Formats: sequence, structure tokens, C-alpha cells
Amino acid sequence: GTNGTAGYTTATSASGTIADVVNALEATTNWTSTNHMALTADTSDKQEGTGSLANAITTTAAANEQWYFNYGSASNWGGINDTGNLRVGYWVKSSVTTSSGDLSWQDDDSANLASPLDTIAVPALTANTWTYASATLGATTRGSILSYGLRYTTDLGAATVKADAISSIFDAADATTNWTGRGG
Repeated sequence: GTNGTAGYTTATSASGTIADVVNALEATTNWTSTNHMALTADTSDKQEGTGSLANAITTTAAANEQWYFNYGSASNWGGINDTGNLRVGYWVKSSVTTSSGDLSWQDDDSANLASPLDTIAVPALTANTWTYASATLGATTRGSILSYGLRYTTDLGAATVKADAISSIFDAADATTNWTGRGG
């Protein structure tokens, strides 16, 4: 926009970024799931981009199975601009209602979520409703992530869980610090 006209906005950030899309979840490339899950790209039910990642979980799935993304080499997710720890935000949808903690977000500096740095409860989900969730990670930076994904923490029976647009959140916008507005 033009300075001084309606809609003009300026944000100041030490990193120059408020959030960074870690994975748009448009395809199943580099994603792995355990034996009782089937991953597909769903181009008809999504929040952003061209698709979402759909995980069809069978009735034989058991608690603590998981689906995760492996980087070929460590990825730097950066650090937080404001107080607190780095966060990850994502869209999630389940075909069944879940309670907080039935699913968990995980990230790791080793492959295959072998020893997660963070295990954070996904909030309760209403069946067939997209929910934006964020996970506050256990540090202000994450400079060498090799894998991340979701854990089926509680056996919910057959379900389809979808995820879309995973982003690391560099500025939670929880305060007006370093934000400037102009008239109009």
C-alpha cells in the first residue's frame, strides 16, 4: 500500500519474518507413517495452497503410532522475536472428536522422531472441523531439526486426520512491541 492511506501496514522484525512456512503439506514426499496408517494428499479439503496431508488411520492402529516428515539434512527453524519460546502453528482436522492430548505434535534433531525434543498435546478437536493449533516448543530457537510430525497418542479407532500449512512462528504478535500503525 501507500504510506498514509487505508490498509498501509508496517512491521519491524529483527529477522524480517513473522512466520515461515515449514511445510505446505501439498504432497506426501518425505513423509512416513507407521503400519496402520495411509498418507495421501487431499486436494479437495484444505486450508491453504493446493492440498492437505490426509492420514487414514485403521481400526488396528494402536496408541503411539506416528506420522512424520524427515529432512535430508538439518533444518534451521530460527528463533522467536518476542518473549517466550519458538512456536509452530498448523491446521489440523479429525474425522472424529478428540480430547486434548489424543494427538501430539513432535519435533526432533534426529531422524524418524527417534528421541523427540518436544512432545506437545494437540488441542481438543471437533469432528470434521479445521482448527488452527500452535505448539510452544521447549526452547527459543530450533536450529537443527531433522524430523517432525504427529503422534496418535490415544487409540481413537478408525479416523482420518488431516494437517495443513505447518509454520514456525517468529513473532506471536502478542504485544505491540516493534509494531507501528499510520493514520487512515
